[in-house]
Amino acid sequence: MNNMMKKIIFLLASIAMLSSPLASHAQRKAKMNPNKYKKVLFAEVGTPGLGVTFNYDARFEKGKVNGLGGSAGLGLFVAPDFVIASLPLGFNFLMGTRNSFFEMGVVVTPFMRSVETFRNYNYDSYSGGYDTDYVRKEYYGIGISPIFGWRFQPATEGFFFAAGVSPFFSLNSRAMSNIPIGGYIRFGYSF
Repeated sequence: MNNMMKKIIFLLASIAMLSSPLASHAQRKAKMNPNKYKKVLFAEVGTPGLGVTFNYDARFEKGKVNGLGGSAGLGLFVAPDFVIASLPLGFNFLMGTRNSFFEMGVVVTPFMRSVETFRNYNYDSYSGGYDTDYVRKEYYGIGISPIFGWRFQPATEGFFFAAGVSPFFSLNSRAMSNIPIGGYIRFGYSF
């Protein structure tokens, strides 16, 4: 055997020996009340809710910290010339054990976008000046956001954090354009 082959075998054997305690540690289940649903209240900034949202998330099976779950929230984004109100509703699946999970799912977001646009100048004969005239239009739509990310969620209760990628695809292009590259950050409390 040449010297390079010995180094590769040594490296692979070292990785296997070091990872076996980590694998057995990750397979241990966290102790959770078997009669309770795992729940989270969190704030989110990002594309699934089109701004800042406040959400509730729960697992569908009692006593499990991972598996299938759902979320619902209310969102709002305010800018000088437009406002977006949203109602993100999602399904997600958590893979992992104890505190660290890979999260994937989909969020369907009905939304309303109110836009203020300039219409024209009006001459005011009383003041001798011009007044600007604005028109507010409201658009309604639905968006779909696939989500892929990492979630830190204690098995019992405590601080919750998640981050990931989530593009936004609008089903009504007049109401909102697509956001092909997007993401989210979530902070909250898990109980």
